[in-house]
Amino acid sequence: MTGSPAAISTAIGTPPSAMEETELVAERRLQNARIGYQVAAQLWAYEGQGVWSAFNAMLVANAIVIAAEGTSGGAFTKHPALTWILPLFGLLLSLLWYALVDRGFTIHKYRVLATRDLERFLESVETVSRGASVNAGHEVSFTFPDDLSEHVQLSCVGKLFSGRRLALFVTLLFAGFHVVVLVLAAVAYLFGERTLGFWD
Repeated sequence: MTGSPAAISTAIGTPPSAMEETELVAERRLQNARIGYQVAAQLWAYEGQGVWSAFNAMLVANAIVIAAEGTSGGAFTKHPALTWILPLFGLLLSLLWYALVDRGFTIHKYRVLATRDLERFLESVETVSRGASVNAGHEVSFTFPDDLSEHVQLSCVGKLFSGRRLALFVTLLFAGFHVVVLVLAAVAYLFGERTLGFWD
């Protein structure tokens, strides 16, 4: 019979000693940490995919609204309310997009930190910890058995724009566009021109 003394004692039905009981508790904690690490890593990957899938969906929706604003000049003439409805809808969509992205990245960050926290209980596992160093702009080195060394470090542009910042910037850019269209519609309305005239 193979295994630790604590496991053997448990298997044969003899009460373990204090040292063996301590070993058994440590083994259980290590096993729980491994299982927790695997689950946390899977949730982390799933959450990351979900954030970018939602981002792409909202990007397409906003692009459709902008295309409608740019190609509906005749419709604006027949239905002046569209002059306000489309950009207002686009602005609301952009605000919801911002909230969705912010919430998604916050939960994703929690998943990453939870996975990283569990690495404390796993010897020689530094996957997420090293990833945090790369994300912070530090250089991370890898040495392989064949004496091949590789270095990973973000570029200057990569250090300036994280995925979260870039995604939020895009949402604000679309929101700003809809605000500009609304302002132009208001100016046109005040000067007696009920159509946008923006794309002419």
